[in-house]
Amino acid sequence: MDDKTNLYLVQDPDRPLYVLASSWTIALRKWKGVIALENDIPVSDVEEPQGIQLICENNDLVCVEENDLGAVLIRVHNQGLRGLAQGRASEGML
Repeated sequence: MDDKTNLYLVQDPDRPLYVLASSWTIALRKWKGVIALENDIPVSDVEEPQGIQLICENNDLVCVEENDLGAVLIRVHNQGLRGLAQGRASEGML
C-alpha cells in the first residue's frame, strides 16, 4: 500500500463509490476513469460528482488486500472505522 493512500467517498447520481488514492484530485481522476469505462464515454464527458469526502486517512488504514475474485478488503483502526461508519450513515447505508 502506498505511504499516502487515503480512502475517499465519491458520490455520483447513481451510487457512492469508494476510492483509494493519495489525494482528492487523484481520487476524482480515478473515479472519472471508472465512470467513463462503465458508460463507454470519454473521460471528458463525465460530469462532476455530487461530492467527494475523505473517509479515512492513511494512518487509520491497517492494510488493503485484494482477493482472488477482485474484491478489495480494507482494514482500518477504530478511529478510521468511525469515520467510515459516519460516511455510510450520511448516505443512509447503515
